[in-house]
Amino acid sequence: MPEDFHAVKAAHAALFPIDYDDAFFHKATNGLDRIWSCAAFAAGPYAEEQLVGFITAKTVFLHECEVSDRQHMGLDRQHMGLLSPVVDHDTSLYILTLGVLEGFRGRGIASSLIQAACQRACETRCRALFLHVITYNTQAMGLYSMQGFACVARLSRFYFISTGRQPDPNTQVYDAYLYVQYVGGAAGLATPWDVLSLALSPVRSALARIHSCVPGFCSMTNAALERVDAITVAEAVRADNKEIAVVDVRNSEEFSSGHVKGALNLDSTSFSDNSLIDKLVDQLQSKSQVVVHCAKSLQRGPQSAAALKQRLQELGINKQVLVMDGGFEKFGELYGSDSSVVEGGAAPKLAAAAAAAAAAGVPSEEH
Repeated sequence: MPEDFHAVKAAHAALFPIDYDDAFFHKATNGLDRIWSCAAFAAGPYAEEQLVGFITAKTVFLHECEVSDRQHMGLDRQHMGLLSPVVDHDTSLYILTLGVLEGFRGRGIASSLIQAACQRACETRCRALFLHVITYNTQAMGLYSMQGFACVARLSRFYFISTGRQPDPNTQVYDAYLYVQYVGGAAGLATPWDVLSLALSPVRSALARIHSCVPGFCSMTNAALERVDAITVAEAVRADNKEIAVVDVRNSEEFSSGHVKGALNLDSTSFSDNSLIDKLVDQLQSKSQVVVHCAKSLQRGPQSAAALKQRLQELGINKQVLVMDGGFEKFGELYGSDSSVVEGGAAPKLAAAAAAAAAAGVPSEEH
């Protein structure tokens, strides 16, 4: 509810190594953007209700999910066959944030909140629940495993955190695990509320903006990255601005079907290899700004931009790295027939280097 704004904001600040803006909390407490949530309350010292735990989750259509997430969950075209176009408009429930304040843990609150999400997924006929867990959060991994979630993939360089509140302030890039539970499959048993007298209260909520793999905040990557819109990029391309480079991190097949004029192409999977990033950096020597994008700039683009930014910092090179909002899908929607800013076929690429790395055994999983 709107009156929970400050409590929700304070809880997030206490629990997460990232700073959320007020727009996030406004939407999180006003029932926007297909977000469902529940909060756990306990009696405070003066008999007032105190928020002690919460879960937020977004209902997403499968076609909104990153291709790699669908593949790992077995809900892509390869696994679903002819049914895939049909289930594109089916939904899943993506768990966005889950937290219990210190002093109230070990009482079954988190488990009960997860069970409430499972019930919500069943009631709304979602195909699955899924989420990402940063690799150092072993408590969360154990919790979700106990609740019937399966870990189906490790996603490299998924999170970019620069607040200094991460376990190692010198490390900003972290991998993530993808967890999934299929509706109708085996689920964990609900944990009783135990000693604490709590209530599950619907806190109608939503999220401020897309941060990664699905609409509604999937990762922390974008929080530390600047954004630029497609119109600004198009104007720079038309003006033949020599200070700006566009890096398209889609795969070669996607790139060849159409891309921003003059863009470089380095598959997002190559950003786990510093030697390949360094080859890209060599091509960016004369540029002061680098615009990175994928298909939608939800996951692959922000992840790759974070990896590039991190590598530039390690090399002591000062360049502005931005993510193009909406990715090439938005750019193509606006300028698909404009040959002054869009072209097909070959463009300056690093595909050969990426292919050589793949042959040498560098992981080629798409994120």
